[in-house]
Amino acid sequence: MGINILVAVGTPEAVDRLILVYAQSLNDERKHVLCMVAKILTAVHVKPFSIMVREVACPGELDVSGWTKTAISTLKDVCRRFGIETYGNGGAKSDNHKIKPSDSQDIDEISTIPDR
Repeated sequence: MGINILVAVGTPEAVDRLILVYAQSLNDERKHVLCMVAKILTAVHVKPFSIMVREVACPGELDVSGWTKTAISTLKDVCRRFGIETYGNGGAKSDNHKIKPSDSQDIDEISTIPDR
């Protein structure tokens, strides 16, 4: 409930607190916190988010519904750095994740495969 409240507040201080929660969480809880941060991420917190998103930047799929454009771009950049090719709707390169953003992005889903 506290995480949802911080997301609703959405201030830079709330994002700072969520990043601390992520750092102190167990692996099972981290993905949930990461997804919640991604819903309110702005450019101010790209650097810590890029560190957080490394855990999910691997071949497979990831639902990114509600993620901000900044969060999706950061995920794509991290995948690119790891040599993971990403694909989205219309053949657009994206991350190794199924992405269904609700933030008016053109990507309906994103899937990734390791670069060859």
